[in-house]
Amino acid sequence: MSIRYILALIVLLSDLTNIVAKNKDKSTNIFFNTNISSGEVLMTNDFVKGVNKTGIPVNGYTAIDVRLGLQTLGKEEWQQRLNLPYFGIGMYMSKLRNNEEIGYPDAIYFMFGGPFIKRENYTFNYEFSGGISFNWKPYNKNTNPYNVAIGSNSNCYIDLRLSYSQRISETVVLSGGIRFTHFSNGATAYPNKGINAFSPFIGVKHRLTNRLLKRNRSVKRYIKDKPEFNVLFSYGRKSVKDTETVNSQYVSLYNISVEYIRAATYSFKYGIIADIGIDQNKNLTVKRDDIYTANFDKQMLLTLSAAVQFRAGNLAVQIELGTDILQPESNNILNRIHQKLGLRYYINNKAIIGVRIKAKQFSVANYIEWSIGYRI
Repeated sequence: MSIRYILALIVLLSDLTNIVAKNKDKSTNIFFNTNISSGEVLMTNDFVKGVNKTGIPVNGYTAIDVRLGLQTLGKEEWQQRLNLPYFGIGMYMSKLRNNEEIGYPDAIYFMFGGPFIKRENYTFNYEFSGGISFNWKPYNKNTNPYNVAIGSNSNCYIDLRLSYSQRISETVVLSGGIRFTHFSNGATAYPNKGINAFSPFIGVKHRLTNRLLKRNRSVKRYIKDKPEFNVLFSYGRKSVKDTETVNSQYVSLYNISVEYIRAATYSFKYGIIADIGIDQNKNLTVKRDDIYTANFDKQMLLTLSAAVQFRAGNLAVQIELGTDILQPESNNILNRIHQKLGLRYYINNKAIIGVRIKAKQFSVANYIEWSIGYRI
């Protein structure tokens, strides 16, 4: 374990000690969590397969997470319906094989999770996290020419987990499970093949409350949510691929989304989305370091998408699958279909802010879209 890991743990443990001292006679919903992972980097591009300076595959990594979270106490209806979920912030620190060309990736992230099966002393849990990663050694034509996986200093961090947790005392919980982690920059810089990792993990959670929290089984199970009509404006910016000088030119996306979303259950919703906008990358011509955008009508996009949404209070994770029905760039059906994965927040249940990654072929990032909107 490097000195930076140790220093991070010392700082967080010091903060935890102060919190415990202040709350020793109180019941609080704060918890501290440490996880250790060791697993495999998935062979998804030439660099990790061994086309690098060392000639050795980048097929293993270790990581540690330190997190500070809040356990919901069931005071609101959505908390009861989701089996008392939790949320918080975390710091991820890792070491991959071939750090000379990759660096020592770190990340700061927001997490949300909860049990899908909850018993008195154990739970089966889901969790998703998203944030910003840094401390990379990105591609450089002269000094780091093999690293086609990462082309920027800062990248998106996405992590999905399934785990089992066992309560061993009033305040200590042990857990273990599997996780999938993804790093990329959403095509804001090239190259951008990305890095994907899969690993088991173990963890220890120290809860600062000794209360055994239980779900209120008397909460009614009917769906009372009305259908949503949402209007959002989104903006994205990306590097132009295949210019002679890497990342010398950029194009933008301007998009208006009209959504109809209705409840399937209390936590899951589904709907249909129509997008209309301008994509400057559509029908673009590249000559050396010069780019020539198409006529306005050939930059226009009109897409229809199906959406599935997971809602926890005012926070939502939304997945979309759709196709461009106006002048598609390719006859290949896989190139015409796009995918979006996004996180959004409903302010006062009306105003909406969010971010989502738009991809093609289920693996190639196309844009990172930043959105603002309103629920009618």
